[in-house]
Amino acid sequence: MGIEHEDKQSNNLINEVKLKTTIDRNIVGQPTWYLILSIYALLLTSTGFVTFFYNNNFSLRNEHIEQLAQIKNSEELQIYEEMILAEVQNIKDVNNIANQAFNVVLGSLLGFLSATLTTLDANEDLESSGSINVKEKDDR
Repeated sequence: MGIEHEDKQSNNLINEVKLKTTIDRNIVGQPTWYLILSIYALLLTSTGFVTFFYNNNFSLRNEHIEQLAQIKNSEELQIYEEMILAEVQNIKDVNNIANQAFNVVLGSLLGFLSATLTTLDANEDLESSGSINVKEKDDR
């Protein structure tokens, strides 16, 4: 009688957990899920663009070549060189921040997808577990 009581209690506990953790199997098809995924895709695309494509053609800009051609003396060249070095450092800083932002967004996107898969898998595990087998210990 003790085992049956514990078995009923464990089944009640399992059913209570199932009710509290019931997850819609179609979570992936819901508009909220697509909205979150779209926001992550937008953030990943924008930070990826800044990281990998923006400011990478610095030396080929026509404005720098034209300004360099207009310089007439060494003093102007020295000032222009200092300005270019400051701009290069600024571009490095922007790319560094963009790289870190890209890594954060990529990590959060992977975490979101992982949580989705874990949630779906947890729901299947709860449904497949019928009851907990409780065995009585022998005190002999």
